Amino acid sequence: MPVGLDADGIPQYDIKENVAWDNIPLLLNLKCLPGGPVSRDTVRGVVAAMPQDSYKVFDINLHRNFYSKEVLLESMGICDILKINDEELVTVSGLLGYKYESAGDSFTATFVASVLKGRTLREAHQLAVEVSAFVCTQNGAMPVLPEKYRAVS
Repeated sequence: MPVGLDADGIPQYDIKENVAWDNIPLLLNLKCLPGGPVSRDTVRGVVAAMPQDSYKVFDINLHRNFYSKEVLLESMGICDILKINDEELVTVSGLLGYKYESAGDSFTATFVASVLKGRTLREAHQLAVEVSAFVCTQNGAMPVLPEKYRAVS
């Protein structure tokens, strides 16, 4: 998938249609999968077959016109954790009639890592808020975290 940058330095993808990720069949031993028009039913089937205590993470990844409000609402309705970047948040907020605030990968990464390490959702959320607040005060995309956050995230 060729990638270019727009005038603001935001990646723009040349996404091909009717390729592999658009035609994923439902297999009983399927472990992970992307999305696409035919694949939508597969994703629904896999999500429905997941154990009740499974976390479902939706990494929204909006590209051009390969999404609709209806699909986004359905997907957000069945996920436990939504990963969304700043540009996607602007788009989704507009679709849903909300004013854009802010979001970040540092929050999502810290939150998911904390949950996977066995922390409660409340503990994971608190740490994610602290880490993302720190990152927002720093220059650059990947600042070095203070030791107190590296030791627990």
